[in-house]
Amino acid sequence: MIITIIATGGPIGLVIPFVILAFLFVNIFKLKIRVWDNELQLILGIGLLKKSIRISDLELTTFKEKSIPWYLKGTLFKYDYQGNMVFCPRSGKALALEYKIGKNCIFIVSNKNRKLFEILRETI
Repeated sequence: MIITIIATGGPIGLVIPFVILAFLFVNIFKLKIRVWDNELQLILGIGLLKKSIRISDLELTTFKEKSIPWYLKGTLFKYDYQGNMVFCPRSGKALALEYKIGKNCIFIVSNKNRKLFEILRETI
């Protein structure tokens, strides 16, 4: 139905693509990181896309940073080809958080990787 409205033109045909683009932008423009009692929440945009991770499931013994490959940079969250999750709203080095069980990691690109790691260690 949307495709026929856009194809037929008219004032509504011009508004719908802009509404769709605005909706996408509002959901991917910013990454919020919240640390609760035993939970790390990664929230994109206004909060429709979010991931919650139990802090007790993470190995927080050493601080590790990793450079993200160019093909994984950008907005939203992605899985790389090894099963790791990447939260990369901008370019830069990522904080690598390993799971206690398994080989997978979570990579979070933020302005203050060291501070985020210290906050996570304090919550244990």
